[in-house]
Amino acid sequence: MLEGIADGLDLEGDERDHLFALAGLVTPPRLPRVATSTTPALGQLLDSWSTHPAFVIDPAHDVLAANALARAVYAPFERFDNLVRMTFLDPAARHFHTDWARAADSTVASLRAATAEFGGDPGLLRLVADVNDASPDFAERWSAQRVQRKTTTGKRFEHDDVGRLEFDAHTFAVQGSPGLQLVVYGCEAGSATASALVLLSLGTDDTSSIRQGHPG
Repeated sequence: MLEGIADGLDLEGDERDHLFALAGLVTPPRLPRVATSTTPALGQLLDSWSTHPAFVIDPAHDVLAANALARAVYAPFERFDNLVRMTFLDPAARHFHTDWARAADSTVASLRAATAEFGGDPGLLRLVADVNDASPDFAERWSAQRVQRKTTTGKRFEHDDVGRLEFDAHTFAVQGSPGLQLVVYGCEAGSATASALVLLSLGTDDTSSIRQGHPG
C-alpha cells in the first residue's frame, strides 16, 4: 500500500525513505525507471562526432538517438530502430553481419543482461515476447540463458555501398538516464574502414540525430 502511495505522490529518495520510516518499515529496494528519451545535450554530442558512428539504446535495444554516420552504417536495414528486431527479423542482417551467428549470440546475451536490472520494463518484456514468437533462432538462444553485458567488442559488417567495415564498439552507461547506453564505433586511423566512413559521411543528408522513443 505504501508503495502505491509513494508512486502516487511521486516520492523519491529521502522523501520515500521518510514515508516508510514513519510507518516503521524499511524502504524496499526499488529499480530505477528506464529513461525513454535522450537529452538535447546528448543529441548534440552525437552530432559532433562526424567520424564516429554513435547511437543510444535502451534496455530493449531500441535506438533512441543516432548520429548521421551511424544511420549511414546501418542503411542496408529497412529500419534502424531496434538492434534485436534488426538482427533476427530483417533479412538484411544475414548479409550485413559477416558472422551472423556470433552477432545473434551477442545480441541475445546482451538483452539477457538487461533483464537482470530492468526485467520489469514493459518495452523489454514486449520485445522479448514479440521476437521470441517470430524467430525460432531467437527463441533457441533466449532459452540458453547466456548473459553478457556490452563492453568493448569487435564488429564486422558487409555494407552494400562501401564493403567491409571493421569496428571496435565501445559501450557506456548514460549517467542520469537509467537503462540507457551510449554505443560508439571506432576504427584505426588510415584503415579501409576509416576511408569507407568518409565515403558514407559524404552521402549523409544532414548531421542531425534522430530521437525516436520506443518504436511502435
